[in-house]
Amino acid sequence: MRRSSSAAVLTAVAMVVLAGCAGSSEDPEGSTEPTSDETLLWAAVTGEPPISFTDANGTPIGMDPDLARAIAAKMGVGVEVMPEAFQNSLLGLDAKRIDVVGGASITEARIEKYDMVPYSTGAYGMLTRADNGADIPDSLDELCGFTLAINAGDVMIPMLQELSEACTAAGEPAITVSEFPDATANGLAVQSSRADAWVGPTIAQGYTAKVDQGKWERTGPVWGNATIGFVTQKGAGLAERIADAINELIADGTYEEIMSTYGLTDNMITKATVNPDLGS
Repeated sequence: MRRSSSAAVLTAVAMVVLAGCAGSSEDPEGSTEPTSDETLLWAAVTGEPPISFTDANGTPIGMDPDLARAIAAKMGVGVEVMPEAFQNSLLGLDAKRIDVVGGASITEARIEKYDMVPYSTGAYGMLTRADNGADIPDSLDELCGFTLAINAGDVMIPMLQELSEACTAAGEPAITVSEFPDATANGLAVQSSRADAWVGPTIAQGYTAKVDQGKWERTGPVWGNATIGFVTQKGAGLAERIADAINELIADGTYEEIMSTYGLTDNMITKATVNPDLGS
């Protein structure tokens, strides 16, 4: 995080006010102004509607940017929402150029390295072209020979690579795992027949299929029920503050307003905790 100049603080305040469409980011007294000169640099994965995308003016909107602004307002700090490819976001967090990264599946391996705070649930699925799309089987064990588009750095890539190794060990063609920077690029790869299917969060895929009706068909298996979280530096204390803010947003109804704006009420959590026990 950084200490901002007065101009930067005013810019952050304006961004909070413009968040508009997805529930108020006001505190209980109705103020959206930061109470400190702290400004969080918050990365939201780019091109992943309804998780994060931009409006006609280029302003980041979606579940992640709207929650980021609402959380910052509860914390009494400024926020700069930065659209960024997921893989680059984690590199920026490691280099301490970014304070918070959104859109990350919570895993034991990530909890060992980072502090994580849940804010949504989700699963993984596949989309293919509605016209002459690939005939993707319903089992993960039957994906040999297919080319799958997926976000670079996605948590499911090692699993797909293991499945591919099992294919070749059995004398079957490998799975080609093609990594792209965001959902838009994944979609273009499938629509242009450079990939057979797009592997990604069902949240993003459902929204894409709804917006581009007639272009997409759900296909293949649905798996990997996951908890999605914000990522921060390990031991920095920021995760605890974010969790407290989310719980305040849950209590006052703002969290539900934001989630319902994007049709995500089925993906809501009931409580935010730091580094949740994944076995529970």
